[in-house]
Amino acid sequence: MSENQYHVLIVDDEPIQQKLIEHYLREHNVQVGSVPDGREMDRYLAEHQDPPVDLLIMDLNMPLEDGLSITRRLRMAGNAIPIIMLSSFGDDVDRIVGLEVGVDDYLKKPPNPRELLARVRAVMRRHPVAQRVERGYDIGGTKVGPFLLDRRQRRVSRDGKLLELTDAEFNLFQVFAEHPEQELSRDFLMEHLKGYEHTPFDRSIDVCVRRLRTKIEADPAAPQHIRTVWGKGYMFVAEPGH
Repeated sequence: MSENQYHVLIVDDEPIQQKLIEHYLREHNVQVGSVPDGREMDRYLAEHQDPPVDLLIMDLNMPLEDGLSITRRLRMAGNAIPIIMLSSFGDDVDRIVGLEVGVDDYLKKPPNPRELLARVRAVMRRHPVAQRVERGYDIGGTKVGPFLLDRRQRRVSRDGKLLELTDAEFNLFQVFAEHPEQELSRDFLMEHLKGYEHTPFDRSIDVCVRRLRTKIEADPAAPQHIRTVWGKGYMFVAEPGH
């Protein structure tokens, strides 16, 4: 997908910031829409199906329904549209909670427009654009136990059923799939997740693992594919019992 095909929706109740971001992205050939809240976002997404919205830039702190609640609602409905969250606070707790509910990237407000555009480009390069899967892309890829890993389309299916993975979840699955039955430390996983920023003692990788388990494990409480190696990290087993 070329850059001028990106369709980005800004969800932010601050009109000045909306206009600044809109103007900068449009100058760089990105199609942009903007709405002030979750209700208007739902309406916009329903009305813009061809082409659909590829990415949301969302404010964390909004009246009525905040960014985390909107993200949680979208993910629970099976919508894997990538989300870049903006926050005035830049709090680590907010960032980790955001990752837990399904945010793909996080920036402190007010964002540097150039950095924001770089983040949009990076997310769009990595993401399968889940809303367009139903248009009939050819399915191909690498068989990994019961999973089919499609690097080109950046998606994963299990027994023919497409898994609704976020960008971060796909990246993590790919690292595991490329290193089967190996003990992988948290530091190793962090270093191999492209664009993933972390600090010493950052446990957000555990949040990503927990979320991925809910998508690929029959029983996330007793995982068979992503196993915890106590004191070391994790191990991916494609075919348990073989």
